[in-house]
Amino acid sequence: MDRYRTRYANGYTTEGTEASPNFSAEWDLLDSGSADLTLFAGVGESIRGGKLNQAGWLTKYFLPPKFTVARPFTLGQGGVLKPEVGQQKQWGIKWHDHGVFSEGDHAGAEIVFFNTRIRDYQVVPGEGAGGITDKIYNASGDVTSRGFEIRSHWGNKQWLVNATYSHSTVRNYDGQPMDTTGDSARVGVSVGDRLVLDTRWKPTSQWQLGHTLSAVKRLKDVPTGRPEKPGYSVHGIQAVWLPRGNDSLTLTFGVDNLFDKYYAQHATTRLTQASTTATAVKGQTYATPEPGRSVKLALDWRY
Repeated sequence: MDRYRTRYANGYTTEGTEASPNFSAEWDLLDSGSADLTLFAGVGESIRGGKLNQAGWLTKYFLPPKFTVARPFTLGQGGVLKPEVGQQKQWGIKWHDHGVFSEGDHAGAEIVFFNTRIRDYQVVPGEGAGGITDKIYNASGDVTSRGFEIRSHWGNKQWLVNATYSHSTVRNYDGQPMDTTGDSARVGVSVGDRLVLDTRWKPTSQWQLGHTLSAVKRLKDVPTGRPEKPGYSVHGIQAVWLPRGNDSLTLTFGVDNLFDKYYAQHATTRLTQASTTATAVKGQTYATPEPGRSVKLALDWRY
């Protein structure tokens, strides 16, 4: 059971007690020899009774210049604000085996489907420090996130390869794809399909070399009137040296964004240019890019 109590402006208070059940189960379809095949499923609920704005925006609730008089403020419907209820469902199947291609190797694969829904999402209008928050209310629609993730691996004494592919469809309470602007910025964000391929090679007991590819598909699932977000692929390499043949002393050299790719993650806040400048056009949408090529060197000594 979860109990909540939140005090708002103008004497409004919301409180209550809600149950948050969680259940999960697994079924071994195959468990013989070296192979395992398992079905799994789970469902759970969680609640959030109240919500506050960022601490730096608290002045939005008061009339300037003296922060002693609260602005006109209403809570929910007739002073009643329902708690947010998040329901998470997931199910899938996983497999693992030894000696798949040669003696001593191992491999596995897993696919997970998920469906998350938030009912009675509490909307806090007034984005940004200059916005006015004169009410907090429950949205009439649900926030939803559906998709799947596929994970697989193969390895032996020298090699280990991991691959992950993920896809999701996210909708705001108004039915629009999630974005990094507007009220949905506080809920989540839609991103393109993602593939991560990680390879590790251990030629000797003292050396390990690695390469990671992260590729994100172009995002076309955007709110009406917003521009699509370009896809990108980024490479990283790593070399690990264990002088003593164990992890008591480790020297790691790595290069992130190996080819100095210019890109911005889909979850990065994107803004609209307010005026024309020497480097940007008014109305153009832009985002802060991720760092370029980054070289790292680390020494780890455990004793």
